[in-house]
Amino acid sequence: TFVNGSFARFLGKTPESLIGTSSVPLIFRGDIGRLEKAVHQLNTDSPVTSHEIRMYDLDGKICWSVWTIRALLDNAGNTGEYQSVGRDITERKETTKKLTQHLTQMEFFSKKLEEFSELHPDADIYAAIGTGLTNILPNAIVDVNAFDPNTKTLGKRAVFGKHGETFVTRCQENNFP
Repeated sequence: TFVNGSFARFLGKTPESLIGTSSVPLIFRGDIGRLEKAVHQLNTDSPVTSHEIRMYDLDGKICWSVWTIRALLDNAGNTGEYQSVGRDITERKETTKKLTQHLTQMEFFSKKLEEFSELHPDADIYAAIGTGLTNILPNAIVDVNAFDPNTKTLGKRAVFGKHGETFVTRCQENNFP
């Protein structure tokens, strides 16, 4: 019966053109069932639900929103209509994802530093570094170099491919002026 102007602008439409239409096609397919189930469970004891769902924006890109849905019930407990308020939380979700990835990487590096500090003095630290990095970046090629400031020598110590496969170890050295 009513469409908010902000929601209509989000869809690139006028509020009047959206009245009486379904917003289900805008919802990410994997979230529809969960949302429908929650709405069908609304009753006089629990007339409000709130859910984070994925939706498609004007460009077809997936964005995140949180929707609070209230069932407007008559005296007999029958739903007359639903009132929904949504808020875009895409930026928050993306920031949370980046922070989670960052924390995971920091935990990995912390563990690797601990492992490096416990390496036997005769162990090949370059191989340990290369193997460790290919664990976190399995599709990368990792090139491990060492620079000796006393002799001003840069040496390639190891190159690792997918899944820790060693391509080259202890190869060329270049002197720098």
